Amino acid sequence: MRTILSLGVAIFAHLTIQMAAAADLSAPVISAPFGYNWTGFFIGGSLGGVWATGAVTDSLLGLAANTRQSGFVGGGQSGFNYQFKSLVLGVEGSADWTSSSGTRIGGGISGGGIPKWVSTLAGRFGVAFDRVLLYAKAGAGWVENNAIVTNLTTGLSRGISNTSSGSLLGAGIEWAFWPNWSTKVEYNYLGTRSWVFTSPILPADTFTLSRNIQTAKVSLNYKFDWGNPITTRY
Repeated sequence: MRTILSLGVAIFAHLTIQMAAAADLSAPVISAPFGYNWTGFFIGGSLGGVWATGAVTDSLLGLAANTRQSGFVGGGQSGFNYQFKSLVLGVEGSADWTSSSGTRIGGGISGGGIPKWVSTLAGRFGVAFDRVLLYAKAGAGWVENNAIVTNLTTGLSRGISNTSSGSLLGAGIEWAFWPNWSTKVEYNYLGTRSWVFTSPILPADTFTLSRNIQTAKVSLNYKFDWGNPITTRY
């Protein structure tokens, strides 16, 4: 009798385990989302400061001087993020206008350059901690160069401009404080190619302008939801 009872208990336990396993396989378990969902298109505005440093050389007179410009920067940005678990990949484009003012070379001829607008296109690579996103970015940038060449003897002055490009590196932190709203603080470094131009006053004279631009901005973004938060299925 004891043997039969033990055998019955063993069979019941075995059947219970098999039924539980079958129920577990038939009903998928969906884990909780990885916190805030960063996936989606976004658009926003930004405001901050710009610092441009570089050098100007005068081939005719042999003059050379460092240049410094600073001012406010403001504009907008838009892009797209895609989140997979805690990894966030994206692309972002921006266009900013500056209020920078600059210095000029001393001597018989003076010249200087002032960036009036800066636009960028970069990829973003980040790690999300729920509503906080730490990211780096890399890409390209374009700058409108405005130069003023002045003959300090006659006072005659001419202005010229062009657009130069360069490589962009940046980093920032973004916080989603509301379901579709986020704010971020970001730093960018843009190194542009040298710009060589002929003096409009003395055709035999050429100037070479080299410059890098740094920006620090605070931005406000609105995200348009795209898809659902990523979940795990077993």
